[in-house]
Amino acid sequence: MVGRSSAAITSPASTRSAFIAISCMDEKLSGQQKRQYYVVAFCLAVGIDLLTSFIRDAPYRPSLVGLAIMIAAVLYFAASWIRER
Repeated sequence: MVGRSSAAITSPASTRSAFIAISCMDEKLSGQQKRQYYVVAFCLAVGIDLLTSFIRDAPYRPSLVGLAIMIAAVLYFAASWIRER
């Protein structure tokens, strides 16, 4: 990195965004917010697998990673829902 100063690395904007990211991590997510993330993860995994099947012009066949994400999302969703009841 010739010609770059170290001040660019520790600019106030990057420090501020890092502080915001850390402060957001300190907040606890509610059960409903967690379940929303699990539904999003499941839908993304299904969508990506469907898109790849469509591009390949082949019948739907989930990838191993996609299937693992879908199963984990369903299990975490169920555990979160049962814990909150």
